[in-house]
Amino acid sequence: MPEDPGYPVALERNLNRRAETFGHEPDIRLEAVTWIGPRRPYRVTGRGHSGQRTGVPVEVEVSGGAAALAALWSAGLGQQTAAGFGWVVA
Repeated sequence: MPEDPGYPVALERNLNRRAETFGHEPDIRLEAVTWIGPRRPYRVTGRGHSGQRTGVPVEVEVSGGAAALAALWSAGLGQQTAAGFGWVVA
């Protein structure tokens, strides 16, 4: 969850892994978590399993190379990511 101490580092690593996957330099930096919304349940499915998880909408400020940021924005990152992050939208 965004209020957990390791969240900023984990989110930044996740975004950099995704930038690399898209063929860009892993130079994304999490500058700030600017808003954390209320916890809410959501349903997940995949690999023959389904269940309920808890998520939190969050707004963040990131910086990095223009091409990497554009790729991350275009992908609409986040929904049910392996790293456990919810939707990350620029």
